[in-house]
Amino acid sequence: MTFLRYILPALAVADFTLAQSCSGAFTIENSEDASQVAGCRTYSGNVVLSTDAPSELSFDGELQEIDGNFEAVNAKSVNSLSFGSLQSINEEFTMQNLTRLYNLNMPQLGYIGSVQWQTLPGLQELDFGNGVNTVNGELSIQDTQISSLSKINLRSAVSINIANNRGLQNINWQLESVNKTLTLNANGIQGGLAARFPNLTEVGAIDVSNVSTLDISGLQRCRQFLSVYGSNIERLELDELTRTGGFSVKNNRNLNEISFEKLRTCDGGFGLSSNDKLGGKVDLPELRTVRGAFNVTGAFEGLSTPQLRTVQGATVIKSSEDIGNTCDTYGKGGELKSSGVLQGITTCSGKSNDPNAGTGGGSGTSGGSSSSGAAWNIGPAPGSAFGLFGLLAAILGMF
Repeated sequence: MTFLRYILPALAVADFTLAQSCSGAFTIENSEDASQVAGCRTYSGNVVLSTDAPSELSFDGELQEIDGNFEAVNAKSVNSLSFGSLQSINEEFTMQNLTRLYNLNMPQLGYIGSVQWQTLPGLQELDFGNGVNTVNGELSIQDTQISSLSKINLRSAVSINIANNRGLQNINWQLESVNKTLTLNANGIQGGLAARFPNLTEVGAIDVSNVSTLDISGLQRCRQFLSVYGSNIERLELDELTRTGGFSVKNNRNLNEISFEKLRTCDGGFGLSSNDKLGGKVDLPELRTVRGAFNVTGAFEGLSTPQLRTVQGATVIKSSEDIGNTCDTYGKGGELKSSGVLQGITTCSGKSNDPNAGTGGGSGTSGGSSSSGAAWNIGPAPGSAFGLFGLLAAILGMF
């Protein structure tokens, strides 16, 4: 009886301690700490790597779920992380300033709450087995050497920001919707990134530069703005798009074909400029409303907007080519100006020596009181990693 009197409380304390080892905030200082977490089937709490964590850490074992965050920031000695059985990180997966990390082994991982990866200059490959198919929140991957994202294939996300990954050459996802912004900037140092999202139908905003291919052919609605600039694309098909916020396709030197079969409404400014190989007639067969400025400049040979009813901002139509009687429709004394469709200042000319002059940094207008209506820039500055705020300010400035 005396034995039981002492041993039973001791066993109870031991059992309580073991239970507590699989929950709560845990800072990983060494391999033993990693092994302790790996012994849990589910770890409930945040797992954080110490900045002094060793070079190799293995969480191989029973661990299938982290019901919390996994965070590794400024752990500059870490070069290898292995999670042999981990299937989900339910909250945020953060890796920042891991300058020596080259191996990330997570062959069972399928679900992540959100991803924040930045400054991982040694990381080139992702060993994700069958691949991550769900990121419930934001996905941000910046400043890595990752060459492929084939092991990530999302159908939806809150926002996506993939920027400054110089080795990344291709993304081909079955993505269907992005609630906020899809950003692709400065990826693929040679020739740019080939980005294919053929199933994407709705997005908050699109901010894309330095791509060699862009397939968003299924896009139906873009709520805030659509900006494609400084890229090597030859073709842009937007035939399912019916409504967008601001619109800017600019400085794409190889673009020679663009189509908008169903676009009816542009809730901000519309800009198609400085695409030097885009010739022929620019055809917007269903466009009815532009609530900002309307800019079409470059080397085109004509413009057709047979359904146009309202342009609330300035209108600039300028080409280096002979555009025939286009200015009879869009010029200062043209049909659409006289009928009140074009409500702001209008400028129209063909055979212009510099048709794109003033489209890089001027200010637009939504009324007829300013003489600066010939210059308007919807897009972020080329080379910026993320132009959302500057672009949104430009759009709002139209009203």
